[in-house]
Amino acid sequence: KYMTTIAVKVWDFQSGMSGKKITKTKYVTCHKKIAPTLKKIFEEIYNGKEKAPIYEIGGYSHRSGQHGEGLAVDLNSYYNAMFDGDKVTAGGCWKPKKYAYSIKRNGDIENAFAKYGFPRGFWGSRRDYMHFSYFGV
Repeated sequence: KYMTTIAVKVWDFQSGMSGKKITKTKYVTCHKKIAPTLKKIFEEIYNGKEKAPIYEIGGYSHRSGQHGEGLAVDLNSYYNAMFDGDKVTAGGCWKPKKYAYSIKRNGDIENAFAKYGFPRGFWGSRRDYMHFSYFGV
């Protein structure tokens, strides 16, 4: 009862991972109280100079932690892996110079989320490049 699903405009590729970028509508389920903020974040990303492509957004899910509370977002999960030290524990890789869906450090996506209190998931030796959560926990 605390969740809502919002529609956001994003850039993505017409086909594959290169070539013409087009506008697509994606949907994310989140806590009702942060929905207006997430809309602002995605609007800033969409209007950013990078036209950063987003093909996948994960929000609320039936698990513990901030995803279970609807307070966290994962983007492009395969190309923005989670690492514990050097070991990949979720996703496949993080190679922003090779893959357009890997979210670069200090780019439009990371900066927009950080501006509104959603830092990227970096906790000591654990680095979750797909994860942005309210208050960073």
